[in-house]
Amino acid sequence: MFPLFLWTALLGSAALEGPESRLLCTSPDLSISYSFCGGISHMLSLGVKSCLTKDNTKDDLYLFFVPKRDIIELSVAIQVWFKAVQVAKFTEPLCRGFDDEYSFCGVLKGETINITVPFSYRKFIFPQGQYTVLFEGISGRSNDLIFCVNATVILK
Repeated sequence: MFPLFLWTALLGSAALEGPESRLLCTSPDLSISYSFCGGISHMLSLGVKSCLTKDNTKDDLYLFFVPKRDIIELSVAIQVWFKAVQVAKFTEPLCRGFDDEYSFCGVLKGETINITVPFSYRKFIFPQGQYTVLFEGISGRSNDLIFCVNATVILK
């Protein structure tokens, strides 16, 4: 029963993903492409300064986004899959509606969010292979999907 559910979920997310996959970056060590789910491709743009390598494990992610809903309360849910097995799943609240530390918290529907997020994977050691990472932004008040990005990461 569980394997059938897993394949249904994977094929269902691939169907939502659609054929339009965008290359975020590529290097001798890594390739990242992404597609949108939830019908928001015209409202979100992603970019990086350079693609990560074994020698360069720090980078900046650039995000340009025009939300269709107010961002008062926001959580991001992340799922990571490797060889058809979910290896990580967590949800992190980003905006609570009070004392928020991020500049995009409180942005109203139709306003522009243009942010740079530094990140690093230095602390993590991953086996080579293909990973599927699902990022979902969820409104805390209504549980509406604010954004949805399905990324494919290939570690060489």
